[in-house]
Amino acid sequence: MDTASFASFRLPRWNELPEIDLYMDQVVSFLQMKLSAFDGIASDSPVTATMINNYVKQDLIDPPVNKKYSRSHIAKLMIIFILKKVMSIPEISDTLYCINNIVNFEEGYNTFCEKCEKSVTSLSERKQDTGREAERIIGCAVDALSHKLYAVGCTKEIKDALEKAELENSARMKKKPEKEAKAQEKQEKQDKTEKAKEPEVTEKVSCRDEGNADLSGADKE
Repeated sequence: MDTASFASFRLPRWNELPEIDLYMDQVVSFLQMKLSAFDGIASDSPVTATMINNYVKQDLIDPPVNKKYSRSHIAKLMIIFILKKVMSIPEISDTLYCINNIVNFEEGYNTFCEKCEKSVTSLSERKQDTGREAERIIGCAVDALSHKLYAVGCTKEIKDALEKAELENSARMKKKPEKEAKAQEKQEKQDKTEKAKEPEVTEKVSCRDEGNADLSGADKE
């Protein structure tokens, strides 16, 4: 990507991604076309079927259904191929995890596109002072480093919080059936106790009835 193209940089939004599911060769062609602006930034820039298969194996994206990739697959691949220029695969995996667990993925993808465009196009507005090229290059490199460190740090904090909440929720859900089982067991014991008392009550009532009958007979005599 040359600096002259920064002002016109744009990524396809969710509703601009293919509505129908695509086969691998179609996915590769689509991604190569939409990500052509990033060609030359890294040695592994070209999109290949092998890379996509590896992302499936690494659980970055879900396996295709009947060898076809959905809009969600393509959106995740767009994010992966862009972020891999500056982030490792584990870091990208954490980023996708956070997006999936914080917002609807469609909303998350569109936000990613908007932020990416805004960041890139804003660079075209910077005043390019001649004679200070070295300072400008160093400044950009340091900015890239600080943004990378901040992004990784934020992602880790958010992921840790999400995983903690997930574990706590899982523990609560596990305790709930146990509590319900104990309550049911207690109720069953109470029912058994009440049933055990029923014959005794019946017997006492029967004896009382017989006594009353005898007294009634005596009164008649």
